[in-house]
Amino acid sequence: MSKLTAKNVSDTFWIVQHNGRKVGNITVNAQGVVLQTPNGTKQFQKLKDIEHDFDIEWQEITVTKPEKSCDVFGYPTRNPAHNPEFDVHRRLPLFTSDADSKSKLCAGYYLVNKQGWKRMFCPKLITLDRYSYYGPYMNKQDLLARHQIIQNDPLYQTAQ
Repeated sequence: MSKLTAKNVSDTFWIVQHNGRKVGNITVNAQGVVLQTPNGTKQFQKLKDIEHDFDIEWQEITVTKPEKSCDVFGYPTRNPAHNPEFDVHRRLPLFTSDADSKSKLCAGYYLVNKQGWKRMFCPKLITLDRYSYYGPYMNKQDLLARHQIIQNDPLYQTAQ
């Protein structure tokens, strides 16, 4: 018999294939190991016992879970966002870091005038309430371009 491939689906279940087509299943139960094929069912004591009767190559299927989105309305965040909302009046993408948190963060990059213009990523909403700011920006390049304009224009300079 030609080589078979057994791909694991779980710790106790494998799909047996021959040339990419399914030809059976292997399951582990309390009585041992069962190989089910269209020709019938065969019982074994251990997985290694199947290798004596059949030429099987064991393959492990790795399933990658999709990463959680780390943005709010297109604006980046450090971690997955909970409770996303958009403040229409201030045009701010808001979120919380935990599902039960009450502290709101603003997604994206910001320039905040806190003892001079500071670059901030995902500042707290209360910070933007207290200080003047520019943003949100979707990427760091846009933030740096605005920061360059502010640094070179005396109109933006504030008395310390």
